[in-house]
Amino acid sequence: MDRDQFRSAAAPFLEMLFPDSYAEALTRLLDVVDQSVATSHQRLEPLDERTTVLITYGDSIQHPGEVPLVTLQRVLEEQAREVFSHVHLLPMFPFTSDDGFAVVDYRKINPALGDWEDVESLRPDYGLMFDFVANHVSSECPWFLDWLAGGERYQGYFVEQDPNFDTSIVTRPRTSPLFHSYPRSEGSPAVVWTTFSRDQIDVNFADIPALIEMTQILLEYLARGA
Repeated sequence: MDRDQFRSAAAPFLEMLFPDSYAEALTRLLDVVDQSVATSHQRLEPLDERTTVLITYGDSIQHPGEVPLVTLQRVLEEQAREVFSHVHLLPMFPFTSDDGFAVVDYRKINPALGDWEDVESLRPDYGLMFDFVANHVSSECPWFLDWLAGGERYQGYFVEQDPNFDTSIVTRPRTSPLFHSYPRSEGSPAVVWTTFSRDQIDVNFADIPALIEMTQILLEYLARGA
């Protein structure tokens, strides 16, 4: 998708979501697209009735003395090469809880699984899917820790509680509190939105810098063959 195609596709949504900062959101996203176009992306055949996807954690198959992603590739080659057209890797990043869904760093592979080279070694033979946990980060994510410390880099990335907000109107498949409190380096504790758990801090996509960073990460995954 080139710049003009992206503009046409994205503009109506951005105008709806960012009515007061539409021009800024569009300009910054177009800059991200321009940078991405310069990176080679693997083009795959559309999914159809012939598509067969192995959905797996990176360590579902293990062998002593071998990193799990290498074991996965070896087992696929030896036993299932003609069975699967795609491999969907469930969260494979450093994490703190929820089987990988509390991500600490979106740009690193959990060293217990292997590294990016191990992931990309699957690319010649399989279509790849990566689980993009976009809606929240771990409470140990450097973004959140910097925010708690009063840093400016991530100041809009998270949603603080509005005392006037009626939480009873929120419906979700959880019984844990919608907001949790976290100590700041200075001042009163921060009370922030946590849809899933205390260890999963929601990302504020109303903040344009947060939207841009997550878009960049998604495009980086594409560049790595997702």
